[in-house]
Amino acid sequence: MRVSAGEPAIELFTLAVNNITSAGHAARELVVVNRRHRWSRWTYRRSKIWQQLHICPTAFSTTLFDEMLRTFVADHRAVTEDLADRLDGTAAFA
Repeated sequence: MRVSAGEPAIELFTLAVNNITSAGHAARELVVVNRRHRWSRWTYRRSKIWQQLHICPTAFSTTLFDEMLRTFVADHRAVTEDLADRLDGTAAFA
């Protein structure tokens, strides 16, 4: 988790999948995954897939944070292992 100095947002992020060998295959899979998950965003960088979620701090409350953190973890659990299998990668923290 980090708070960006340049933009008003709290960012949750984690490594989801390691050791991906095909950037093109990863890009196609991420189009599908990003359509299915409203809050989490999945990105490909240097043979890895990262999950991110931004929370707007102007409407921040502990209830909102708890809810978004639960969503982030649920999305991670729902996607990571299957995505690693489809990309011949390694699931991180599965």
